[in-house]
Amino acid sequence: FPLKNTPPIPGHANLPKGVDKTDPKSYDMFKGQDYAPEHINRQALKFIDKHRDKPFFLYYPSIIPHVALHVPDKELVRYNELGWDDPPFTRDGGGYTPHYTPRAAYASMITLLDKYVGRLVLALDLYGIADNTIVIFTSDNGTTHLKKEVDYDFFNSVGRLRGLKGSLYEGGIRVPLIVKWPGKIKPGSTSEILSGFEDWIPTLMSLVGQPIKKKSSIDGFDLSPALFQKGDHDSLVSRKIYREFAGYRGQQAIWFGPWKGIRQGLNVKNNSSALDIQLYHVDSDPSESKNIASDFPDVVEKARILMKREHTPSKLFPIRALDNN
Repeated sequence: FPLKNTPPIPGHANLPKGVDKTDPKSYDMFKGQDYAPEHINRQALKFIDKHRDKPFFLYYPSIIPHVALHVPDKELVRYNELGWDDPPFTRDGGGYTPHYTPRAAYASMITLLDKYVGRLVLALDLYGIADNTIVIFTSDNGTTHLKKEVDYDFFNSVGRLRGLKGSLYEGGIRVPLIVKWPGKIKPGSTSEILSGFEDWIPTLMSLVGQPIKKKSSIDGFDLSPALFQKGDHDSLVSRKIYREFAGYRGQQAIWFGPWKGIRQGLNVKNNSSALDIQLYHVDSDPSESKNIASDFPDVVEKARILMKREHTPSKLFPIRALDNN
């Protein structure tokens, strides 16, 4: 469905020259009449209503919180009333679209997302299918590095973790995962099991009684033992998780046991230290504050072997230091 935003709001644009940056009305040109996240939420509710009498799968990709900072004015009121020091984002030096109160906008988007998810959960309750529906909520990456638009220091967005979006340090890749299934998953229970998005296909297939064959090429582990806090946890505890990222200067990371090995700058030309592995004991040092590679050369070597084994050269996403590219 087309949004009724005329003229269309540009994704990247500056305030026109000569306008008063301290006047809230100067930012009105970046406000739409239609709000896409609201339409998406309504469509999700319609889907549940249509399929409530039979098994269904709903993938609900929210586009908030995200930059550009767009949120209906009525959602801003509660945060503007708090009297925050909230300097306008004018896009001087790059970014997305300007906003008069960026901190309030970001907080409002998160609160609005909470309301949208609440609507879905309430619908499941009203239709009497909550006890037979598993709800999974998670995110794709850590807080953005665009500080002028999203002040991660003000919000303490990643807590004590290191790194932001685009980084394979914990702050860039460790995200919340909330799973709700009344009568099946104990309320308030937690798990320290390390998981990734690749785990959800085998997990969901297992939950519906269609486990994936062991010889399948699908990666990932069945997380059911962690969800139900019973069964065999050994394979989940002892697993290894590998990630590589050609973007943001090129990175590579491996998690195994309590350890994490990470490389940075793999796509930086003439980087003599690109293949150096930093080592962190993430169980005791989740903030990755102390590189202990020199203290554990045998563990570093194991990380090196695992990284080499897991990496597959890619023409689409080449990594200079690994592919001699």
